[in-house]
Amino acid sequence: MPDPAPQAASLFEKAKNAVADWLEGVGTDFAVRETSPGSLTKLYSWRLAEFREGLKARLVLPRDFPATPAQVYISKELCLLLPHVEEDGRVCHSVKPKPGDYDSPAYAVGDVLKDFQRFVDACRDADWVDTEFHSERTAYWIRFSDAMRVRHQLNTPRQIRVAVDAFDRYINGDLALYRRQPPSKRANVALATVGKVDANVLSHRHGWARGAYQKGHTLFVRMPDEARWTPSTWARSFGELQTLIEGWTAQEVELSKWLKDKQDGKAHPYLIVLVQGPATFGYYLLPPPVPGLTEPNVVPVKVERVDADWGLARDHQLPALHNRRTKRVLLLGCGSLGSPIAELLARAGVGYLSLVDMQTFKPENTSRHVLGYSSADSFKAVELALQLRKEVPGLKVDGRTAIAANFVEATVTKEQFDLVIDCTGESAVRVLLSRLAVGLLSNTPVAMVWAEPMCAAGHLVWINAGDSWPQSDPADEAVNIATWNADTAVRLPACGVSFHPYGASDIWQIAAFCCERLLSHIDGTQASSTVWTWARGTKFFEELGDLAVPGPLVPVTDYKHDSGTFQRDFASLTRAAREGQIA
Repeated sequence: MPDPAPQAASLFEKAKNAVADWLEGVGTDFAVRETSPGSLTKLYSWRLAEFREGLKARLVLPRDFPATPAQVYISKELCLLLPHVEEDGRVCHSVKPKPGDYDSPAYAVGDVLKDFQRFVDACRDADWVDTEFHSERTAYWIRFSDAMRVRHQLNTPRQIRVAVDAFDRYINGDLALYRRQPPSKRANVALATVGKVDANVLSHRHGWARGAYQKGHTLFVRMPDEARWTPSTWARSFGELQTLIEGWTAQEVELSKWLKDKQDGKAHPYLIVLVQGPATFGYYLLPPPVPGLTEPNVVPVKVERVDADWGLARDHQLPALHNRRTKRVLLLGCGSLGSPIAELLARAGVGYLSLVDMQTFKPENTSRHVLGYSSADSFKAVELALQLRKEVPGLKVDGRTAIAANFVEATVTKEQFDLVIDCTGESAVRVLLSRLAVGLLSNTPVAMVWAEPMCAAGHLVWINAGDSWPQSDPADEAVNIATWNADTAVRLPACGVSFHPYGASDIWQIAAFCCERLLSHIDGTQASSTVWTWARGTKFFEELGDLAVPGPLVPVTDYKHDSGTFQRDFASLTRAAREGQIA
């Protein structure tokens, strides 16, 4: 049989071979190709001439070069001595892959070598080195913590989470630690909380309390903004850490005394958390090797923030988040539109949600609801509240199994909520809210949200306190963009049971549209009562045939999934509705 034809070189191989030809030609003065240990097989790596005295470097082409740029490696012992050096010695450069790298791979390697030369030159400046370490201090602290734990086989929790809250200079906190069953030497997870917040309760809320619980103590210390946190300033002993804390707390906290005051003869874990802006650094305290004669061991540890400021905003634009966390929202209807709106509002930072829905979740709604099979036959409002409470930090939420109109009329008190959102899509609920606008809800804004059949359009009517929705409920005549045939729903073989065919991707974009505008009102950037609409275009309605007659507001489109948005003046629209002037 004839020999099989050789396979053509891949794009990656062609690029790497082109670089090899270049380096083995004009590049021999500064690069020597390496071979595989014990063989003559040539590798795609080269020893480089010294860029500075004593600094040896290697150039390596990754397997998928040039999709991944060339890499330069120096001694791994320089990790945490020079910035941007990984544990394996790889130097993190700033060169990104470019479309032209496949055609000019040698130039791509040249860019990496130039960048490495700039790095070597910059490392001669001690101030630059210090600044680089401090600007990425969290990343370097994690490397240091991991290296210390592995090198010394230290017994620290696998994961330490901290819920940071506002405090001045320092504050005591709680610590909950969990060991897997049967008890192992190394804990699985620990949670530290500020002040009187119970870490064990919070761990159970978020599903982290897995294993045998052990109570501990945490000391939170705020670092000055101007303090540099670099390998040269890190505390590496109990005494050094105590000196730093005394300086930052104006001598008010002596770490050894704090530790002694917390001891009660039982075994407890102890954690020190240093906070500087958004960054946190931890020290886990281990018993002294010789009690009474030696200091406790301090182990640097990575601590991961889980408080609401970080989890919901990464400490960004906190005034807006804190304003949202003061808001009390009543949401009526937890169906395929109300449930994603509730989740979006929660994840946007709204502080308190009261969810009301009478129905249970059915498996056939999985394609359009935020709940799924694990919630089958559970009450929607209750189950959604439980899910949001577990997943969203800082949220206060409750679920009520009740008919929306009955709940509002019988349970809600005046000014109990800052906003009422109707997601039921029911005319009866809109009429009730309209009638309550001059009494129970006279000081409370109301938002009405609904979708037209097939998710052809979604509407948000925001009504400020003092304004009211017409009691004739002109949603179909004044707001909807199409007139719908009565047979649009798919009927099922049960009494009054039917559905409109759509999925999560359809209804959730309406939910996102509405939630974005709800938040603009909550944040105060939108002041007046407004009618907002998201609408599919003419091409979508063409494919519906005689199921609907589109109105003049339907945007003209060439593609089925194109859509448009617009707003209408609430006062003008409702005035025309009251006067019977809606076309």
